[in-house]
Order: sequence, then C-alpha cells, then structure tokens
Amino acid sequence: MDNVRIVSIGAAVPQKKLLSSQVSFESDETRSQFIRQVGVTEKRYSQNRLTAGDLCFSAAQKLLTEVAWDPSTIGVVILVTQSPDRLMPATAILLQEKLGLPSSCLAFDINLGCSGWVYGLSVVSSLMQTLKIDRGLLLAGETAVLASEDDTSYFPLMGDAGTATVLELSMHSEPMVFQFYSDGSQFEAIHAPNSGARHFADGGTEAAQKYRAQMDADQVLRFCLRDVVPNIHSFLNQLNVTVQEIDYFVFHQANKLINEAMRKKLNIPEEKFPYSIGQFGNTSSASIPLTMVTQLREQMAHKQTLLCSGFGVGLSMGHVLLHTENIICHPIIEVAIPEK
Repeated sequence: MDNVRIVSIGAAVPQKKLLSSQVSFESDETRSQFIRQVGVTEKRYSQNRLTAGDLCFSAAQKLLTEVAWDPSTIGVVILVTQSPDRLMPATAILLQEKLGLPSSCLAFDINLGCSGWVYGLSVVSSLMQTLKIDRGLLLAGETAVLASEDDTSYFPLMGDAGTATVLELSMHSEPMVFQFYSDGSQFEAIHAPNSGARHFADGGTEAAQKYRAQMDADQVLRFCLRDVVPNIHSFLNQLNVTVQEIDYFVFHQANKLINEAMRKKLNIPEEKFPYSIGQFGNTSSASIPLTMVTQLREQMAHKQTLLCSGFGVGLSMGHVLLHTENIICHPIIEVAIPEK
C-alpha cells in the first residue's frame, strides 16, 4: 500500500482499574497461576457503563485536537469492534456525527477482533489511495461486555480500550506491506454461540439474546504456534527481511504464555517485543495501537521498522510491515465512568 502514512495514534481507557487480585477465582493458587502465565496483573474495566464507541470517541476527539485537523477534512472513518454500541446502525456512523465529520465521509464498522487493527489499516489505506481521500480515521476498540464475570478464564483476561489512528495521503511515505489469513473451520475456538441471526434461526429466544463469548485457550495456542508462527516466517522470507532488521514486533496481546511461546519460536529478542497486557489485559483489536501508545511512545517519534501482527477470533491473522517516521503517540486518556 503506497502513498498513505500514519500521522498519529491515541488511546483511551476507563479510569477504573480492576486488579487480578480482586477477581474471583476457584482458589488463590488458580489466581497466582493466572497472573504468572497469562500475565494480567490489572486491566481497565468500565463495568459495561462505557462502550467501545465511547472510548474511541474520546481517543479520536483528543487526537484531532492535537494534530489540529479540522474534522471537516476527514473523508473516511472506520470502526473495528465486536462490541458495537448497537446492532444497527453502524457505530462509525454515530461517531461521524458526534465527531463533527462531514456527511460526505465514508463511515462503517468492521466486525473483527484480535486481527482487526491490521485489517482496518489496510481497508482505510486502500480507500484513501483508490478514492484519493486526503485524510482518514481508523478507530479500534473493545469492551468486556461479552465476558461473563463467572468465566474465570475469559473475564479476567479481557480489558476495555478504544484507540484512534489518523492517516493522510503522502507521496513520500514508505509502502505498508500486508499479509492476511483466515480459517473459519476453527471458528469455535473463540465465539459467542447464542448471538445474532443464527441463534434465532436455531430456535433461540429473545430472552437468551444476553450472550456471552467462549474461548478454547488450548485451541488458540495451537493455532498461534502451528499457523501464525510459520505464516510470519513466510511473510518475512517473502520480503527478504530478517528479525535483526526490525526494530519492534508489536503483536496482539493475546496472553503472556502464547506471546512468549511465539516470540521464542521466532527468535525475537525480548527488548524488541513490547507488552501492554500486564496493565490493560487483552483489548482485542485495540491492543496493537494501545501497545504503541503506552510502551513505544518515545520511540515512535523516530524512524522505526515495525512488524505488527494481529491473530485470534475467526480464526484469522493479519501482519503489516511498517517503515514509520515521526508518528506522534499521545498520552493515554482516562475516561470517567458514568453513574448508573
């Protein structure tokens, strides 16, 4: 993808911290094992009083102010989320109005999870390039609304966050190189079984529409090691790029056990592999930009070669090789949780 560059990235999280020590587990040993292996010591949790749309709005509003862009100059806004404000209309259209973007602005949602920021980056960039849109806005956010507090393997892992990435056409930018992969045969590894039109077609009732997500952690681990790692190896080989030539590998924050296993198989040095999961949990499509904002803020202001990789729900994966320069990452925004 040529002639499109990332200008700035921002992120917003709820003010409330939920410590793993405050979450109910089967035993203290189970809790200790979770913290040690999964790597989450705390996360941000709005108690379902903030939506992904709310958090992305805060991130985007601050970002547009900081880069001093007139909202009327934005030609496309896309939100990547699997916890939209409503099933209809698309939350991106609500945010188009709320952010003061023009009615000529393309606005729609992408229903993707862990790989979503990479997919979203490719879609926004391709629309900008094809339609000659000067400025674009990519939003990616998730809240733990699909996680039942009774599920001690899934709920403590999932955190709330919203991110905004602003892009512009630039004839002098380095190309962004993408690779994607989808395997619907493994969809049950992470899914919400009692949701959507399929649930009603199978005889579900409206009362059961309060659905919850489920995850098979062992199947996800197998996918990451059996499919994602070789796919990244292949991607690097095709580009004739070595691990040594990449400054940072910014991976989706699945969990510490999975990510460390992948890092070691790819022979990536620890100092090139930033983590944000300890402070924020797994924030799905928001995790890659959130990691940049919180862990690489100073570094992103200089020239960097990054390999960003998202993998999970679908099952799917997406990788992008980025040659960046002077990306401004603004300090994280903490959003107050409204009263009930």
